[in-house]
Amino acid sequence: MAKPTNAFDYVTGIVSRIPESMKSVVKKYDVNAELDIDKARRQHEKYIHTLRKLRVDLSEMDSDEDHPYCCFMDDLAVVRDGIAVLTRPGDPCRRGEVSCCLVTRV
Repeated sequence: MAKPTNAFDYVTGIVSRIPESMKSVVKKYDVNAELDIDKARRQHEKYIHTLRKLRVDLSEMDSDEDHPYCCFMDDLAVVRDGIAVLTRPGDPCRRGEVSCCLVTRV
């Protein structure tokens, strides 16, 4: 694993797949909105591929249908030198996502 050279180098990350349930969340905020889930998944794969090209050591999690926003894991934990600090999301519907980070290797 690469060592960070400064505080803003990312060498470790956690990613999650996009769940089917994300489509219903988009509708919740805009009844006219349509989410192309296949396109979103392709874009997310490119994001993961880019992180890997940058030599970020990723832990990958399956999507969680109970947590539609589970693919947005960048605000759930900060990892530095093998120590993870977990956050508490402001939106109560996202708080269950934190427990998924507890069982993930970082």
